[in-house]
Amino acid sequence: MHSGAPRWAPGEAWSVDPGPVLVLGGETEDPDQQFSAITSAFRLSDGSIAIADLRLSQILVYSVEGKLLRTMGRKGAGPGEFLTLDVVERIDDDSIAAWDIDGTVVVFDPEGHHVRTREDLKRVRSYGGVTPLADTGLFGWEEGYWVTEGVVRIPRILIRGNVEGARIDTLGVWPGHAVAWAQGDDGEAHGWTVPFTTGSLKAGGGTPWRLVVGTGEEAYLELFDERGHRVKSVSWAARGRPISRSRWEKVLAEGGSQLAAVDPPEFAPVYYALAIDSIGDIWAQHHPFPEDTEDVWTVLDPEGVWLGEVSVPAGCEIKSIGGDYLLCRFRDEMRIERLTMFHLRR
Repeated sequence: MHSGAPRWAPGEAWSVDPGPVLVLGGETEDPDQQFSAITSAFRLSDGSIAIADLRLSQILVYSVEGKLLRTMGRKGAGPGEFLTLDVVERIDDDSIAAWDIDGTVVVFDPEGHHVRTREDLKRVRSYGGVTPLADTGLFGWEEGYWVTEGVVRIPRILIRGNVEGARIDTLGVWPGHAVAWAQGDDGEAHGWTVPFTTGSLKAGGGTPWRLVVGTGEEAYLELFDERGHRVKSVSWAARGRPISRSRWEKVLAEGGSQLAAVDPPEFAPVYYALAIDSIGDIWAQHHPFPEDTEDVWTVLDPEGVWLGEVSVPAGCEIKSIGGDYLLCRFRDEMRIERLTMFHLRR
């Protein structure tokens, strides 16, 4: 299905209020808001906000006023503990499923009590970039063969795993980032990621649950259902921003001299990141440039129809999108993190 033009008429586009509704973390002396690696964040049904921090290996729940209400888990190897907390998501009525880095799934009830631990998913630890489907399975990437010469795109194989962590099937093969290989002073081959290329991207969510997959090279996405069946392919009339020669030369001057022999790309990817909001709309972020004062996202409805574009504050790494809000992670030049909630007007 192709959209030749956005559906929104002038004045119909959604907007994000510039001022935040709530800010957690950042330059604060509050000991309950010292984040170091926010991996997930979402709202619960009472409006409170759950945040997963990788380095703390904890899930922290805050009120709408920013007060810490409870924590779940901690670093360790016992019940309800994590080696390294990874992906977290809301399941059922405010229960939370948390994936440990080794593939273990730890489930907490709405009050934060440890309910169960599923160690039968540990076999998926070799899969990269896991998109969990509640605590019942996953979609993840496996990397294909490596060629350590010239400029290559390392294949990424999208797999679906079952509740035991075993592969059920393969959904397809997509290209990863472009990598330029050269021999180093040590005689070994070393690879450098080529700027303005994306790896294979995916996001899951919505009701009914959908997985969207694409590379960003074209305004094109593939949609799968929770069983791994391809539902449809969608596209829209857009292309990436042009890459000037001066922009490429600046990349080389700032430390990319190993890429001097690489032909500069003519255009940036059409999109740089993917997300699915609570309603099922698909969001695709335009590739950002350092001088941008805002980030732009293309929005498609759950059927893949191009609605239009939404602008958000520059540097906003979207962690979740609800019916009337965005939750964004920001990281400043000192790598201090904050989670900010903005009002979304549909």
